Amino acid sequence: MIVRGRGFAAAISTAALLMAGCSGGSATPATSPSITIVIPSGSSASRPASATEVRGWAANWCQAQPGISKAQLIAIMGKPTSDFSAESSSWDGYEWQFNAFYDANGNVRQLDINDYRLTAADKATITCDTTRVAT
Repeated sequence: MIVRGRGFAAAISTAALLMAGCSGGSATPATSPSITIVIPSGSSASRPASATEVRGWAANWCQAQPGISKAQLIAIMGKPTSDFSAESSSWDGYEWQFNAFYDANGNVRQLDINDYRLTAADKATITCDTTRVAT
């Protein structure tokens, strides 16, 4: 079985698969299903972010623009917390989630902020559009 995804959804999927093999209160040990997590080669797995780092992302995000290179974006934002492929990167910590999607040349195609977990006060600090796309 292959589990795809990041964060909470992947954790729930993995936990559900592990629990599927449980046998309740039985004295017989449960067997857990085989799980393979696929991460493309050349990518890095998720890493936790510090509160200081997250505050920096919020301050720097609007400086980034569609059309810049991935290297330029990382110079602005710092190392992504999730960089699973050449197609996307994320900076995810606490209630904040910033996403970048790249074109075939490695330039930023789209930038977006997943703001569903942000408070009204947090949203008010965002000075650019939550979704920006290269033209």
